[in-house]
Amino acid sequence: MKFNFVYSKDSLALRKVLSDLKSECCISYQDIFNKLTKNDVYSTEPADVVVNSFLIKKLEKELIGDHQSLYYVISSLEAEVIENVKHFVKDYIDADFFLYIVNEEELSCDLFEEIHYVNSEKDKILS
Repeated sequence: MKFNFVYSKDSLALRKVLSDLKSECCISYQDIFNKLTKNDVYSTEPADVVVNSFLIKKLEKELIGDHQSLYYVISSLEAEVIENVKHFVKDYIDADFFLYIVNEEELSCDLFEEIHYVNSEKDKILS
């Protein structure tokens, strides 16, 4: 399976690039946060621990599902965070890890097999 990290500081550009992907193949902290907030009677923002719990359950469900690729939106390129996610994924599947960077400058990073740069909403991420 291809496990694709997707990173961008610009959430609008990120949405445009990910628009062609099936929602069940894309996991995002912000999407889970928004869904939990909308489902609350008082529109109260959920605690991080609640969102993280839903995030882990969604990730587990998708990892044991029948996907050729999975997209995981990250808000930071911190090595510790990336390594923790990779270790979690490796507990479930044998995966190749790729990084897609949307509308950002090039960087060097040895945590991935490949790094792809997507520079506009016309560029699409293909599975």
